[in-house]
Amino acid sequence: PLPPGETFLQHAEREPGTLRIGRYASPAADGIAVDPECVAAWEYASRLLESLGHEVEDIPTPFGPEIGDHFVTAWGVQSLGRTVAPGQEALLRPVTRAWREYGRQVTGEQFAAAVNGMHRAARRGVEATRSYDVVLTPTLATLAQPVEHFDESGDPLVNLRRQSPFSAFTSPYNMTGQPAVSLPLYWTAELGLPVGVQLVGRPADEATLISLSAQLEAAAPWRDRYAALL
Repeated sequence: PLPPGETFLQHAEREPGTLRIGRYASPAADGIAVDPECVAAWEYASRLLESLGHEVEDIPTPFGPEIGDHFVTAWGVQSLGRTVAPGQEALLRPVTRAWREYGRQVTGEQFAAAVNGMHRAARRGVEATRSYDVVLTPTLATLAQPVEHFDESGDPLVNLRRQSPFSAFTSPYNMTGQPAVSLPLYWTAELGLPVGVQLVGRPADEATLISLSAQLEAAAPWRDRYAALL
């Protein structure tokens, strides 16, 4: 929580000072290739941060590949958190039905192990980056895709596999609960698509992220930019 009398808006108008920023661009999940444009956006943001006086250092990915299995197991079970009448189940989206069906196959022991595994991974991730004010990653491992890329008319597993690269960098912070923000600082030359980078703060330190985000927006504004495909 903020000190009494302070607001997040005040932090948007306040310089963040010199920050120590750790960066990584390798997803925890195995087998995910990061699009070169997403890496270029991450590199651009790193140089921009350095030009603003911040210290940027490479760090190892603070999570291991096991978090993927923990996350999938927990997500499948938690998709059953809302009761749906038997006759209404067919009205759910195909991917939602697939998650719920998967969740029904998970035992209580497996669910408990997944939740405990997520908690341990979250603690290790926070501990590994606690000496940094902010962590920088790509937001996505792929560029923005047409709506049809996530069409649900076929095998739901195909859709789910296509979602994995999108959440490769963001889902770990759903587990840790750390504040995070995505900023469109970089645009592709060919299609004019915005490419985001993710900034992650220490637990409960939204204030630093807001100050830093405002500083970056002032240095590389995007308010009047639009994707060329629109």
